[in-house]
Parts: sequence; structure tokens; C-alpha cells
Amino acid sequence: MKGIWPILALTIVAVISGAVLSWIWDKTNPIITRMDREKEEIARRMLVVPEDIDLSMIPSGVYSWPNLGVKDRNGFESFKGKEGVQEYLLIWIDDLKKVHVKYNVPKDKAKFIEKAVEAINKSMKITPQICGDWDVYQLFKKAISSTVNFKKVLVLADGTKIEASKDGFIGKDGQKYVVKGDKVFCNGKEVKGKVYYIAYLGGKRVAAVFKVEPVGYSSKLPTLVAATFDGTVLGIKILSQSETPGLGARCVEIKEGEHEPWFQKQFSGLKVDEIYLTEKDEKPGKIHQITASTITSRAVTKGVREGVQEFLKMFGKEG
Repeated sequence: MKGIWPILALTIVAVISGAVLSWIWDKTNPIITRMDREKEEIARRMLVVPEDIDLSMIPSGVYSWPNLGVKDRNGFESFKGKEGVQEYLLIWIDDLKKVHVKYNVPKDKAKFIEKAVEAINKSMKITPQICGDWDVYQLFKKAISSTVNFKKVLVLADGTKIEASKDGFIGKDGQKYVVKGDKVFCNGKEVKGKVYYIAYLGGKRVAAVFKVEPVGYSSKLPTLVAATFDGTVLGIKILSQSETPGLGARCVEIKEGEHEPWFQKQFSGLKVDEIYLTEKDEKPGKIHQITASTITSRAVTKGVREGVQEFLKMFGKEG
């Protein structure tokens, strides 16, 4: 009997621990899922915005600007067209100089705004070098990217395209398709399909963002790809990875003094027939592989290339 009590105690502890872990998972999983969804949404928007933003090309319309750390109010400021941007920035400079404490933004941030206005006046391109403050530049870039609107389109395996409505994806036959994560269901059964986010800027279709999921050396590599309708890659974003530290994991490495992963940055501006490794691939391309990590490098490269090829097959003729 004495030997039973320790076993019984361990069993009770295990059951209680399991119940606690299950409760924690139930509470945290929705939060984690929401954060992942928000991260993807931000990544989609940022991918279709060029690294250099030419303010002279801003189309007319109403845009939104995040409040940049304002503590006493929420929401967005609105302005119209290039003139509205200029007017808003000039007002903000004055605000910063007078009430920088209230806005919780250091006075030296105003230098960036002055440069931004100067760039507008001269139709220059705003770059991190001109801005002199990467954090503020990113906020500015995010503000402009908020002008990008996305329409979700579900493409089934047979090429049928279903545009999302307020009721979800409804086919011509009345069938409803439900997208959960990266899987598509119809009548409770999983079907083959993929969601594309068609990006519109100033009412014009400019690009599409979609996800590919190549398999690396030791993990899946879910990656967002932004591409134009002529097959030019605007950028990619590897959302997560569990590759070997110091080797494949360098696919998300950001070098000192830079602001985005060097490996992923290589894809920006390439046409689909250029998306091959410079060596050890089907043919020479323009992607330099990660040292001693051919498998990860090739997996991402091939995944992006085939994703763009599939996208062009589905949408290219409409571009």
C-alpha cells in the first residue's frame, strides 16, 4: 500500500497539471492566433510599399496617418492627396516644437518631418538616409501603406476565382467556402484552394500578396510574397522558421547597420526567371545562397519562384 500513494500523488499532480496547461492554452491560443494574423496583415501591407516612397506619385484621395505615439487620443488623422500630406506635416512640425512632451516624441523627430516636407517640395524620394531616423521612417512608410486596400480572392484548383464578399467566399453555385489558416473547406471537407490578396492603390490594382510554404532543412518556412502582375517580386517576408542556428536560420538574419534580412532582400525587383541561386541550382540566377545552407536557400528560392509562376498562371493575363 505504501508504494501506491506516491504513484497516486504523481497521477493527481499530472492530471491537475494537464488541466492547468489546457486552461492556459485555451486562454492564450486565441491571443497568439490574433497576433499572428495581425503580423501577417502588417507584413502584407509593408511588402507592397516600395523601399523608396516617391511622394510626388501619391494619387489623390483620403489617406490615414497613425498618431505616432500620441497618448491622449486614439485613431488616425486624415488628409487628402500630396497637398494634404504637406499641410499635415507642416502642422505636425509646429505641434512637435510646441508640445513635444504631450506627443511623447523627442524634438529631434521634427528634423525628419522637415526633411519629409522638403522631399515633397522637391519631389524627392524619401529614404532612410534622407530621413535620418529609421523608426520614424518606418512609421511614415506604414502611414502611406495604409492607403493600400486588399481584396481577397480564393482561387480553386481548377482556376475558378471567387472574390470575398461580406458573407465570405460564395461560389456561383451557392456553395460557401471557408478558409481556416491555410486550408479551404467546403461542406466540411477540405478542398484545394489558395487565397490571394489583390492590392489596390488609388483605385488601381498594383500587386498581389500570397503565401507559400516551402520546407527547409528542419522546418516549414511560411513566406509571404508580394508580386506585380508582370511577375516582378516586390518583396518577401519569412514569417517563421526553425532552421539550424548559424546556418539555415540565417534566412532571417539582419546584418549590422541594415534594417531587413539580407537574404530576403535579394528577391526584391527580380523577375520570375531570375529567381534561382547563383550556383547549385537548375540554372544560374541572382540569389546568393546562405553559406553552408544550400537546402534552406534552395527551398525558399524555389518556393517563391513556383509561387510567382502559379500566381501568373492564375492572374497574369489580367494584369
